Amino acid sequence: MASLAQKILSTQTLTDPTKLNELENAVSRSVVIDDGWDVLKLAEQLKDLSGGDVKFTTIPVVTDQGWSDDGTQSVVEVDPKQVRTFVARQLGIKSTDSDGRGAITVDVVNAGTVDGLAANVSGLLTAKGYQEGETSSRPMNEFDSIVFARNKDSDAAKQLVTDLGGGIEIREDSSLPGDKLRAVLTNTYSGLGAIWNTGSQGENANDTSSSTSAKKSEVKAAPAIRADTDGPVCVN
Repeated sequence: MASLAQKILSTQTLTDPTKLNELENAVSRSVVIDDGWDVLKLAEQLKDLSGGDVKFTTIPVVTDQGWSDDGTQSVVEVDPKQVRTFVARQLGIKSTDSDGRGAITVDVVNAGTVDGLAANVSGLLTAKGYQEGETSSRPMNEFDSIVFARNKDSDAAKQLVTDLGGGIEIREDSSLPGDKLRAVLTNTYSGLGAIWNTGSQGENANDTSSSTSAKKSEVKAAPAIRADTDGPVCVN
């Protein structure tokens, strides 16, 4: 992707009208874009951007095991609200989340042995509207996961427990400011972003009831991947 960006941003592409037309045609065939979005105008704005200044990131997904209505195409399902929040954060736009998540910072601690758990959960919580906090890994002499808050009756802590899938004890920690929470996740954690259950991008953030076996039974057999149609069959 970096090499592709570098090639597109090179003067050989952006200053060549023929190349620009080819680029526009390629984009229009492969990517669904907003009405009125001028690809050539965007290319003009990119002339002063170098390949090294391009940042690659992945939007949060609901599931990467979705299927089209006709059952013939594998699709990645997204929650538009989560995507808007995620993009706003990438652009440095302050969250205006009406349910208050945007005012709360969540630190995530991996107290278990599942590599990458804290980062995965933190990313999905940020996509839900929370402020991104610190992530760390350190053992804790507890069997089940815990959410720490300044006040045990904190509405924000209760909302966080719900977003994580429920069933997590809330404990007081007077050292925490009122706008910060800490989620300590152990090996028994099976909620939002649990890697053993969801993969690196997380499962449906709103689904807290399905078991692993039930989810596996719902997965359809994958059709053969084809590239012989006019439109995009598989968009990565």
